[in-house]
Amino acid sequence: MVSDKQLAANRRNANRSTGPKTPAGKSTASRNALRHGLSTPSKLNGPLPLRYEKLSTALAAGRAPMADMARLAAELRFHLNQIENSRLFQLRAAMAAMDTSFPCPGIEELEGRALLALAGEMAKLERYARRLRSRLSKVMKALDAN
Repeated sequence: MVSDKQLAANRRNANRSTGPKTPAGKSTASRNALRHGLSTPSKLNGPLPLRYEKLSTALAAGRAPMADMARLAAELRFHLNQIENSRLFQLRAAMAAMDTSFPCPGIEELEGRALLALAGEMAKLERYARRLRSRLSKVMKALDAN
């Protein structure tokens, strides 16, 4: 049971956490999922590349009722590959930023900050990857069952 004091504190906090209020803030927040494209519905990302369309066709293997599920599996595989490409890009960028051929005062601190930022980005990507792998596993089990 929540005390009256806790309930009042929860209500005060809720008043401060209601999201953006201005049109500019709402416009910015509406594009949050589009920042890297990993959490957007695939319909927003356009058609799949040809190799994933072929994968979808192969997974359906002439079973018309499974075509939608096979396409979903191909889309999930495509998004997992996007994550891997993003990881590689970020690692290369971080390595290039830390490549100093000349002595620079305070370079250790800058490298430390770059590594912390990289770790944060990798953790975010891993969250998406875990979710995608879980969904892909479920879809593949359903395809195997039929």
